[in-house]
Amino acid sequence: MTNKPKICVFDIESSHNLGFFFDVWESNIPKENIVIPWYIFCISYSWLDSNKVECINIKDFTRFKKDKHSDIEVLKEFSKIVEQADILVGHNIDRFDIKKINARLFLNNLPPMPIVKTLDTLRIAKRYFKLDYNGLDAIAKDLGCPGKLENSKGLWRKCFEGDKKSLELMGKYNRNDVKINKKVFERELPFIKNTLSKYFQCQNPICKSLNIRLKGIRNGKQRYCCNKCNSWGSCKI
Repeated sequence: MTNKPKICVFDIESSHNLGFFFDVWESNIPKENIVIPWYIFCISYSWLDSNKVECINIKDFTRFKKDKHSDIEVLKEFSKIVEQADILVGHNIDRFDIKKINARLFLNNLPPMPIVKTLDTLRIAKRYFKLDYNGLDAIAKDLGCPGKLENSKGLWRKCFEGDKKSLELMGKYNRNDVKINKKVFERELPFIKNTLSKYFQCQNPICKSLNIRLKGIRNGKQRYCCNKCNSWGSCKI
């Protein structure tokens, strides 16, 4: 195995909460007024070296017939994808997507995802550039790429109600986000290549080979071994 990491670009789409409230502005809604809490409609992903974008959608599982609000199978399937990844990429995934997924895993009594290094394209944009707008749609358009897809009115509500056609449209919207996020990341990559290389380079100062193999995670660090000189190294993830 060479040093080339397996990079997964992903994005989630989650629902609203369903509940009772009085005021429409700045409402402090008590927990007991939430009838059905939010959940994840779908998770789309694509490997960086592939043109294919996959979507894990709640409507595609048999559980959907019994419980249209259950995201358990979506979570299980995406966890399998994460197990294959060396790096996860997405826009605002550190503050939103990862935490949302972890919350649903926790509440569904499912095991956590493997610890995988993340590269957040929003954080990269803020760190390396001074752009007028840092949203995914704005950055993609500034780069000459198509932006986010327009959604039909009431799409999120129809998805919450279990309408399969709406969930299919949500999946299309979700896949497009991954597609344009890949383009943004690929344009950002030359600016962060030094950051990437330090994670997957032999730590032997004489060797410094990029031909390494990953050897698992221990104490929050990715361990690896050089195929050229057999030196061991690790990096914080």
